[in-house]
Amino acid sequence: MARLAALKGSLDDAARWQRRAVAVDPLSAERLWRLGSYLFDLGDLGRAEAKFDRAVRLAPDNPEASYLRAQVHLLRGEEADADTLMASLLAVADDHPGTHFVMARYQADRGRYREAEVFLAGSPVGDSPAGQNFRALFAHWLGEQDRAREHFRETDDLLSSWEEAGIPIPPLALLTRRLLAGTTEEVLDVIRDHWRSGMRWVEDPPRVGIYWLERDPVVRDLRGDPRFRNLVTEMRRELDGLRRGLGES
Repeated sequence: MARLAALKGSLDDAARWQRRAVAVDPLSAERLWRLGSYLFDLGDLGRAEAKFDRAVRLAPDNPEASYLRAQVHLLRGEEADADTLMASLLAVADDHPGTHFVMARYQADRGRYREAEVFLAGSPVGDSPAGQNFRALFAHWLGEQDRAREHFRETDDLLSSWEEAGIPIPPLALLTRRLLAGTTEEVLDVIRDHWRSGMRWVEDPPRVGIYWLERDPVVRDLRGDPRFRNLVTEMRRELDGLRRGLGES
């Protein structure tokens, strides 16, 4: 119910449902980090941090829990703590495919695009469609457009086959396609249309919350665009309202 509520855009309802899941199973790291993620997306940094802390203590090998906790460190300017946490995750969960994805994303979050691509290229998931999607983004941000398009070629073919079959394209893949085509206006349209339709992208990066929208590397090229800043203002106002209605528990 929490995930369905979030996908419909009701992040406050998602947090309420997820609180019930945590109450039933308080020792589940996954239930804790999911609750933290909804609070984080709503801009409730303090309570989100507490949930991530508990999740990491319960499951230091959980990729999402460590990655999300590291994001809070970054927002607080604690880069060394974030680096240490992610290094600890890699030390205990190198065999988890999710670890490789979050490590690559984390390097990109830190602006280390070359390191992110090298890491992912040498990982077991580097040649998967999702891995190629990320590698295309890293090459794009490095200004290596030919290599970016080559990385994305197989993924783009897969997306085309999904389109023909009427299968929805994941938001990150759609944004990558638009970025590589150099159509900034279409990238902005994708973000705006999905937000206003209620599809909040909580399950598939880029995430929805105001912290993600302002920091995610996917929107790096849009941050100086007044139209993008207006959309951020609109989203911030809506998320503030949802957060105030959530209560303190």
